[in-house]
Amino acid sequence: MNDNLFLDNKPILKLDEENDLFGNLEKVNFLKTFLEENIEYISKNNMLVLYGNWGSGKTTMFYAIKKRINTDFYFPIIFNAWRCERDGNLAYSLYEFLLEKLEISGDKLKKAREIGKAVLKGALKSVNLIEKIIEAYEENLDKKEKVTAYKKISDFEDMFNTIINEFYCKTKKYLLIFIDELDRCEPLAILNLLSSIKILLTLGRESTLEQDKSKIMFLCGVDRNAVTKAVNIQFKDKIKAEEYLEKIFDISFNMPVRYETKNLIEKYFGKHSDAIAKFINCINFYNPRHLKKIINKYLILLQIKRNKDSKFSEFIPNIIAGEKGYLFDTIMVLYFIILYEFYNDKFYEIKNYDEKISNYINYLVGDRQNQRAIEVIKNQINMIFKIKNKKDFLLLKNISNSELMNIKGDENPKRLFQFINFFTPKIYATFTMDLSDISYYDQFEYKDNEILINFCKYLFEHIGELAMEPGERKEMNDYNLDKLFEMAEILL
Repeated sequence: MNDNLFLDNKPILKLDEENDLFGNLEKVNFLKTFLEENIEYISKNNMLVLYGNWGSGKTTMFYAIKKRINTDFYFPIIFNAWRCERDGNLAYSLYEFLLEKLEISGDKLKKAREIGKAVLKGALKSVNLIEKIIEAYEENLDKKEKVTAYKKISDFEDMFNTIINEFYCKTKKYLLIFIDELDRCEPLAILNLLSSIKILLTLGRESTLEQDKSKIMFLCGVDRNAVTKAVNIQFKDKIKAEEYLEKIFDISFNMPVRYETKNLIEKYFGKHSDAIAKFINCINFYNPRHLKKIINKYLILLQIKRNKDSKFSEFIPNIIAGEKGYLFDTIMVLYFIILYEFYNDKFYEIKNYDEKISNYINYLVGDRQNQRAIEVIKNQINMIFKIKNKKDFLLLKNISNSELMNIKGDENPKRLFQFINFFTPKIYATFTMDLSDISYYDQFEYKDNEILINFCKYLFEHIGELAMEPGERKEMNDYNLDKLFEMAEILL
């Protein structure tokens, strides 16, 4: 296999139609248009945010917008917050970064650093911002006389505003600052930077200069989960994360929750791409970075499988490679990769099958003392759920056989339900044993079990598309589903 088939896990710095595997260009073009057509509005509401989970493609989006934005209007620059976090003060690092990009030099640079250091250095190592600003200002400027908070901040704003306005007068361009990689920073560093930008660097209508407009705009990439964690750590129950974000940001946008995966899937699975995409959609596995990792792991397994001399190839069933391979095997392998990489606790929950059956029995028995009733429940569980001979039952030639699993039959397909139940989670709530329809899976606790329940529902609804006619399977007839656990633990 050619190495260039592997997907780079890094952000795409030059997004185009060919490498836009998740359909991000449309969003890029919208944000670009919004920024260009609403400068007046943005100059008065200059804290913008792009929400998205870690790995959702915010960095790729920022670089694509930067490349396409009309530079007659904007001077776009990207600040990597994570790269500068080691400095200990992201606000001052951002300030130094801006001075460098604006090519401030000589005495003006010296004065800008002096005042900036006085206000920003250590300013947010406490919740009490104003007191810290005063302390830092007096220490750095070696002033003995008492100076008001207004004076400290006003001096900084005068100086910073002069720099920004001079740049605008010279270039006729607004500064557009993309704040990237905040997701990777420590929780307190995230809050410190956002608060510093809002209070000291935006120079909007709330500033002491009472300016209606600002010549500098900030577009921040933010993971709501990371900020929620940071707010909870810093403020406990005093401030809610959503309220904090609403106070910081004037305009908000969101990365897609569900991505268009057609381009990515087609590149690797050809004629089976619709079926693979359906599987991805049904289990709600959309994060671009995670999908790339899963595809790369699959390609590694494919390399091993193609090497017939490798002793490890026996761990891998007959997965799709070009026109060859079975869809059933491929779905199972992809699912086990996902479990092992991102839901490791659930991987071992289904691996410990007998422990799960014991959990069902113990929960349904409850406080019953009647031994006969207890035995009835145990027998019901063992008869309805338990796979008695896993070695034979879980052979791929059996569980993928449409006739043996009675997928097309009218009677209750007991073997099919037992197979699907192999993937159900443990139970901690009211539980019935009616397997007649898909609502059976709704009784499981969905929170923290989504990846298992969604897969069970996927199998219930689409097993007919995966199953094979008797005699259709020509290879790997002796492969047992249990071997996928070994495959994951040894090869992944």
